[in-house]
Amino acid sequence: MRRLLFLMGLMPVVLLDPESVNALPILGPNGLYYEMVEVPEKLTWLEARAAASAATFGGMQGRLAEIYNQSVQDFLESDILPLISCSSNLAYGCDVWIGGFQPAGSPEPGGGWLWDASGRPLVFTNWDTGEPNDSNVDEDALEMIVISDVQNGRWNDLPRGSVPQEGYIIMFPEPSIVLLLAVGVAGLAVARRM
Repeated sequence: MRRLLFLMGLMPVVLLDPESVNALPILGPNGLYYEMVEVPEKLTWLEARAAASAATFGGMQGRLAEIYNQSVQDFLESDILPLISCSSNLAYGCDVWIGGFQPAGSPEPGGGWLWDASGRPLVFTNWDTGEPNDSNVDEDALEMIVISDVQNGRWNDLPRGSVPQEGYIIMFPEPSIVLLLAVGVAGLAVARRM
């Protein structure tokens, strides 16, 4: 997959191979970029967190998605969740990890939930009916439910180290304009050589 990012005026433009369209992060309503990563072999929350932290876009380090309001939730449901195929379990849908977790010692089932990268408490929530419930004991990580073709986006708590899921959503901070300009100049130079 080849990705080139360059700047025309002040607008970033992306050149890519046609097969890689869903691989690029998408600008969300809050100025942050989001990317759906589907993992056929499945990952635990801890593995997804490590993979998200190792990902970069525009020179910025990724992290599991944090959802602070309904606008971001709606965007993820309409623009990001449809990118996962749920190929491992079409009859029942699939689930993806996002960045919420419950620190050890928090009151069960719903106390103390935080966003991993920022440490902010979950003020906005979109729990599924009856969630969080800590039904498997130590359900301390946040997943977003994807039901077959009906991507409902509701949240559920699961153990962070033992229940693998089909994917995860990465959130990237907005790349700096200086970085975009530098990458843009390099991209133009490469494009001229083609």
